[in-house]
Amino acid sequence: MKSIINNLESLKLSSELKHELEELIKKKLVGFIFYSQNNLLNHPIITLCFYDIDELNNIRKSKWITKGINHYQVNIYCLCIKDFYQSGSFQNIMYSTLNFQKENLTYGSLLDAEPLFSLHQSKQKENDFEKYISKWFAKHYKRNTKFLKSLKKELKTNLINEQSAMLGIKQVIQDTKERVLPILSGSIQCSNVSFLNFVFSHCYPVQDVFEEDFDFYAEDMVSLFREELKPKKITEYTESKKQLTIGYFLTIAQDFLEAMYIEMPHRILSKYRHIVNKQKLLSLDNPEQITEIQEVLEERTRKALEKYKKVKSFYLIKRRANEQILLSSEPPTPYKLHLLLIASVETLHINEEGNIRQYVSFHTEDLVDVTIILIKKSNWHLHIPVYHSFFRTNLTEDKLWIGAPLIAENPDLETFPLSELKLKFWTECKAMVKPIVKRLSYQIEGCQSDADVILYKYTLQQLAMAILFAKMDYIPQVHTISYLWRLIQWYVPELNLVIDCDKEIREMLFDNYTSLRNYPNIKFPTVKYTEEQWSRVYYFICKIYEFAKECYLQYEKGISDFECNKGLNNIEETHTQN
Repeated sequence: MKSIINNLESLKLSSELKHELEELIKKKLVGFIFYSQNNLLNHPIITLCFYDIDELNNIRKSKWITKGINHYQVNIYCLCIKDFYQSGSFQNIMYSTLNFQKENLTYGSLLDAEPLFSLHQSKQKENDFEKYISKWFAKHYKRNTKFLKSLKKELKTNLINEQSAMLGIKQVIQDTKERVLPILSGSIQCSNVSFLNFVFSHCYPVQDVFEEDFDFYAEDMVSLFREELKPKKITEYTESKKQLTIGYFLTIAQDFLEAMYIEMPHRILSKYRHIVNKQKLLSLDNPEQITEIQEVLEERTRKALEKYKKVKSFYLIKRRANEQILLSSEPPTPYKLHLLLIASVETLHINEEGNIRQYVSFHTEDLVDVTIILIKKSNWHLHIPVYHSFFRTNLTEDKLWIGAPLIAENPDLETFPLSELKLKFWTECKAMVKPIVKRLSYQIEGCQSDADVILYKYTLQQLAMAILFAKMDYIPQVHTISYLWRLIQWYVPELNLVIDCDKEIREMLFDNYTSLRNYPNIKFPTVKYTEEQWSRVYYFICKIYEFAKECYLQYEKGISDFECNKGLNNIEETHTQN
């Protein structure tokens, strides 16, 4: 019996759309469902693959299918597997490369879907495939560009009139639509106006070329297929209005060809190489090959973050691969690259770190995991007295990765002794934590309240911050437990030898607990825990507490020695005076 994959539940889709897809599966109307991101569009694509052409036509007319991107934030395309297989067209191969890989298969038989996967077994075949892609796009770019140049020349020498030139531009757009649209949206058909609106709104290659004013350019391009032509950038030209119109449209038509035939293959090839590299990483044990591919991933991450507007500069502090993740009891993922970064932002916000993580994960197909230490660009230097050691170690020229360097307005601020600061912090932390741990120890046998889990979460948060301050000379500005624990993976990996942070512990203590240090966000729990669970989580907290005490033992000992020496000196002085 064939093994059927069904990962529909894991997708972040509206309940309405999930219900419709579940009905298709339940009635056995659909052969495969593919869910793909990071293709050529700024939204996900769901592709429904049917064996029966009649079923496909019936479903395609359904109201829920036609709602599409505006309603579901995802586009839905339908195609017939038989026609798709037999066609073997260039466009189908490109659509398959972008959207039909093993990781995209949400429902269906992996064995039956194998012919759709566009991967090759040898380096020579990979190179041949890349040349095949480049050659196809280059051929059509050259042909259409040559045609536009001839239009411009003939118009200038009055061999053709403006109306003929406009018809020629329309012909180029029409030809481009017919060749490119199936790559973007499978077998769907639409008008020239809809096509232009679609690519200007959702297609990355177009956005890369035109960079800004998408609505402006889209409106002017659409006007090609309407009676009224009103270009808006008249001030940029000095010729007559009619010549302005034709010249302007010839220019943006040329830019449009660049988006479709230069930028698009560039993105397709990047996607293809990324897919190939990911599959190789999953199957390789050779450290040299893995390192080589991870260097490519690091560069891809850097290029993606260069376009992230909310961050002024990034510092690359550490990189890590092939290491066990503390937060996970699952087997390690050796192909993943982990980066620790410092980011300077205008406004510190608890969600910003998560936004950057999602952004990187999206642009690297979940092959790169970043942890971000956020600092505020406008006033970070005011914290130099406390965090001078951390800043001096990390905000260096060799670690600057993206953007302008952070330069302190007043670098000569008086600094405080770090050991004294750490001891003071630990004294305050211990004063809060110790009574809670003691109280919980009395209640471990059948006397615990459901609300006690709040105390456990708060205690873990305080201890995590204390451990980090001891090890990294810095207290992070984001205080979710899961975030603090990710930093512990970087700065205190030896903690993994002391404790076992398994799935059950994470579910009890790490679920969306966000609070400031002295203002816990208390939400009364609704989950009932067993006595065994309470015992395990109490043991976990005790282990963390003991580890934190060991971290500060040297500072407490240092103060004791200092006071002892001070006392001896006083005795000696008194004895001398006598």
